[in-house]
Amino acid sequence: MTGRPGARVFVSCAPGDRADVAGFVRGLPGPVHIGDGEVDAARARALDAAEVVVVWQPRNPPRFAAQWDLARAVLGARRRGADPRARVLVVSTEPTEPAELPPVPPEGALSAVLSRLSNTERRTDVGNAGPDEPDWDDLLLRPSRFVGRTRELWAVHRALEGDLLAERPRTGPTAVSVVGVGRTTFAERYRRLHSAAYPGGRVWTSFAGLRDDEALRAHWAAEVNRVARDWFGLDTSGLRHDLARAALAERLTERGEAVLWVVDDLDRATPDLVIDSPVVRALLLAPGDGPAVGLGPLSSAEADLLAAGGDGEADAALPVARCAGDPLLIAARAWRPGAADPADALSAVIRDRGDHARVVLSLAALLAPVPFPGELVADSVADVLGEGAPLLVARALDELACHALLHRTRGGQWRLPTAVAHAARRTLDTLLGDALAVRASLLVERALVSDTPGVRAHAEALAANRATPVDRRTALLRALATGHARRGDLAAAVAAGQRCLRVRWAAPDALAVARWAVADGCAETALRHTAALVRQAREDADQRLEYRARWLAATAHDSRGAYLLADHVFHHHPLVRAHGPRPLWASEAERAELDLGRATAARLRGDSRSAAALLRPLWSAVDADHPAGATGRWSAVAVEHARLTSDTALAERVVGVYGAAGLPTHPVAGQAAVAAVAGRVTAAWADRGPALGVAARHAAAEHARAAGTHGRDDPITLELAILHGQALHRCGRRAEALDRFTTTTGHAGAALGVDHPLALRARLWRAMARGALGDWAAVADDLRTLLPRQVAILGTGHPECALGRLHLGIGLAMTDRSREARPLLGAAEQALGRAPQPWRHWAAVARAGVAAATLPEPVVRVVGMAGVMGLAGLVGGWERRLRVRSSATAGRRSGRARGRRTWSAPDPRGPG
Repeated sequence: MTGRPGARVFVSCAPGDRADVAGFVRGLPGPVHIGDGEVDAARARALDAAEVVVVWQPRNPPRFAAQWDLARAVLGARRRGADPRARVLVVSTEPTEPAELPPVPPEGALSAVLSRLSNTERRTDVGNAGPDEPDWDDLLLRPSRFVGRTRELWAVHRALEGDLLAERPRTGPTAVSVVGVGRTTFAERYRRLHSAAYPGGRVWTSFAGLRDDEALRAHWAAEVNRVARDWFGLDTSGLRHDLARAALAERLTERGEAVLWVVDDLDRATPDLVIDSPVVRALLLAPGDGPAVGLGPLSSAEADLLAAGGDGEADAALPVARCAGDPLLIAARAWRPGAADPADALSAVIRDRGDHARVVLSLAALLAPVPFPGELVADSVADVLGEGAPLLVARALDELACHALLHRTRGGQWRLPTAVAHAARRTLDTLLGDALAVRASLLVERALVSDTPGVRAHAEALAANRATPVDRRTALLRALATGHARRGDLAAAVAAGQRCLRVRWAAPDALAVARWAVADGCAETALRHTAALVRQAREDADQRLEYRARWLAATAHDSRGAYLLADHVFHHHPLVRAHGPRPLWASEAERAELDLGRATAARLRGDSRSAAALLRPLWSAVDADHPAGATGRWSAVAVEHARLTSDTALAERVVGVYGAAGLPTHPVAGQAAVAAVAGRVTAAWADRGPALGVAARHAAAEHARAAGTHGRDDPITLELAILHGQALHRCGRRAEALDRFTTTTGHAGAALGVDHPLALRARLWRAMARGALGDWAAVADDLRTLLPRQVAILGTGHPECALGRLHLGIGLAMTDRSREARPLLGAAEQALGRAPQPWRHWAAVARAGVAAATLPEPVVRVVGMAGVMGLAGLVGGWERRLRVRSSATAGRRSGRARGRRTWSAPDPRGPG
């Protein structure tokens, strides 16, 4: 190395160009630093401190080190806000990349540099624009291992960053697909060379060994959660995958620093693999629909330079066509005279390796094409190589790396290219591979406690390998699934658990998968496994297993609104009655889970008293044990408690907890928002006045927010829409309320099914809104068909069924069918009189309806119908108050003597 770190000019050139550069340097007003191809800290400091960087590459393609210098110089200038064209000079006789830096011929280089020096002020303090030293790997120190692809590197960077010489604001994410040979190695080099362009960090996601669609989706969800958790402490495990991506994108956008996300080992790239943030640059190593950069074969000149080992002079010209221009085959010197095809040539190179190297290669071929530690290899082959295994493995790794069959990565790990793994499996002894698979599976299972993505990928690869014994495959998949569940990656846990069940079905594994599926909202998956569990439990006479399976099945049915099926499977089943609601054999945690689930089930069925009795001790325990701001079980119990007690403050507290944690779109936060809106509407219902308008506006805002995050057809959004319609109804905005209920009925029926409880509730309130507008014939016709479905789905004693009977009775009375109305109104009066708040206020309406319907027909025509009309105005507009007068004891006696109650129509002007 010549020159010194404080030189004004840094000249980057290949060793073969030294003679030409010497004459150029003599004309410079010194000092000058000439790079010698070694990438070290001194070279980096000299390059950053130079006022002018000259990249001398009259012969294309340029050397790897020269490309590194060029990228670092351009990015360093941009970081300091300078124009790279004023600092960087490319000397070449051919067009170069980037095109924004037009090259000058060698004869014009001296004058161009002198001109730049005359216009450049001396700098005394410049920062480090390149990657941190710990990110440099052995490949950066070996330029000969990566040759060419200069134009492709710049094409990728231009596609990701836009104009290389000027910052451009971006409004959305950028994704580029890379196709061709050597994609992974190319992406590794890009990540290292251009690391300074991504101060927000670099992420590498590999889908190695995953081809099942469900497994791919689950792995991507787990990766999003991993980055959110590691970078921001944000646990997105409870969120739907699109909401988890949105939460991570929001955090990345707020931070505002560019992030590179590489997605590898995938058959096809899709838009779902891109985080929707303007700071994210996605490099997808698979064919895709967006912009793509193709990696063609190396040219003959590049092949000669690569095969020469970095000295600039090839021993012999390589017929590149015989190697298809594949960098792997050329770098490994795989071509041989007479080889029929490149694959055979690569197999020949593998066969030529020493015994120890072939053993190591057999083990590496069993693992995923992601980095692995040398210690794993040494431990796995210890039985084969004996006590000297560590030293022998180290020598074997060096031998394989020398022939480019293995690559060293940062942190001292190694990566086996996929093509080499395929060739090794075809070439090497299969019996040796089978024996190594057993030992490797044991070591990888133990290493899973480290919970790193690389170890998980190797576990997936070994579990998918038929050479791994069945018991070892199931052990690996079980450990993978358990680790995913422990982190909260429930979709990944379900996917791994189901792969484990396909290898060998076992009841404990199926029960765990069903539990994770229920928690993840996958009711169909849970029901499929619980059905198999119930059958197996009956065959084995295992009542505890059957009890647990039935409980999970009932929870899944309840989540879909199928209350009758849940009752049949669990709540009313003889086995469950025999063991009781809190079995003695269950643990305390399991009993608490059962109590919470039963409380939820009772509330859904309208039995608020039973729900409150079950929930009261649970709430006392968790509220005392958990501090403010805690989530988990506390939040679940708190939301249920807020729903039962209309505790708006508690519900809003839960919303605040999740908002402070950066998870405002979490499903539990959504349920808490529903409870808060319901509490506001209930309170305003009794208070009336301005509170109703406030409640209506709040409900509208929450509904709009939920529609934007969860979607218009999500149960949370639909329930908020119904609450908004109820507030509008009570405010007297009857036409708006009818529109809201009509729209919600359509959405709920299409998304959840016409018999879903939310669809039935929306339809009931749509009928009530029609009655408020005076269309009582439509109310009667609609509720005649609705009421049987309500009773069948919700049960006879549900308050909503009583409300349906009440309004059907009113509709019949208003259409001169009082005889049909009387039994409906009587049943509604009894049911609503026993119901808790907020249903009890409807009992007064029912009593008035009974009184009106029991009047003699002549009186009804003259007096009673006007009262019923007044009652209809009250029920529909929510602005009139019904008054059941029993003014004095004499009046009540008189009413009894006539066999009916006295009743008067409400004041049409409203209360007061």
